[in-house]
Amino acid sequence: MRQSPSRLWITQCALALAVLATAPAHAQSPLTFVFTSTVDMAQVGGQPDAPVVVTYTFDPALAPGSGPFGSGPYFASYGPSELTIEIGGERQTFSGPGTGITVFNDAGTTIVDDSYDVRVEFPFGQSHPFLGQNLLSFRFLLVDSDRAMFSSTALPTTPALAGSVDTAYVDIMLQNEFGMTTLLSTGGRPFTLTAPTPPAPKCASGVTTLDELRTGVAGLTTSGTTKLALVASLRVARLALNAGNYEEARLGLRAFVDLLVGRSNLDPRNPDSIPLAQANTLVCGGANVLIGVPLQ
Repeated sequence: MRQSPSRLWITQCALALAVLATAPAHAQSPLTFVFTSTVDMAQVGGQPDAPVVVTYTFDPALAPGSGPFGSGPYFASYGPSELTIEIGGERQTFSGPGTGITVFNDAGTTIVDDSYDVRVEFPFGQSHPFLGQNLLSFRFLLVDSDRAMFSSTALPTTPALAGSVDTAYVDIMLQNEFGMTTLLSTGGRPFTLTAPTPPAPKCASGVTTLDELRTGVAGLTTSGTTKLALVASLRVARLALNAGNYEEARLGLRAFVDLLVGRSNLDPRNPDSIPLAQANTLVCGGANVLIGVPLQ
């Protein structure tokens, strides 16, 4: 049976809470940065100032040396990452081996600088169709000749490094159907490196405590049986919190939300059903309380 948008929304929110309730405490959220500039595509029949947008996502907990180039005294590479490259109206996403970020700190011999390299590079003999040819490698490189961008080879977790950049480069290596390669290298053009603004939250509730959840339960338009079951779930969470058993508290809140979703999906004529708007508010409140539960 097809569900209404409201019912689907509540179900999706509950699934998200289920993930939160069982997620490992040590997990970190991936970070996403966006690089924009222009590239000269005239050699392959494109525009001399074609816009390029690179959206890349990575785990901030990646270990030094996990990327395609390992690590050394003056550099460390981190990977894998996921890159979505948009050029000239074409868009491709790459991930897995050959993708990564490399941080150079005071690197070089004759010329010493700091630099930040984000790329995808395919192993010898491999490529990927892109821009009407085969892509062998793509990278953008940000260089600071004053060596103020980095003080170590640690992986940057904000795009603030862009403020120290002197020059940005974009390099694209393509191979045509005859095996001829073309390097498109563009440098010195304006660029941006930003973190995208997260979307506005859809789940809004002023409820942030177990006591407020219990007050909300008392005001529900539903049967006493349903209210008792909801209060029992909150009691489990309360006792677990008092005992310092945070995992059990999260599971109690998950049971509370699951019950809200289940009863809101009942036929409205059923005395145990919960009106969607009321369930919506308490599901959001449950999310707020869950976020406030300390991690183990």
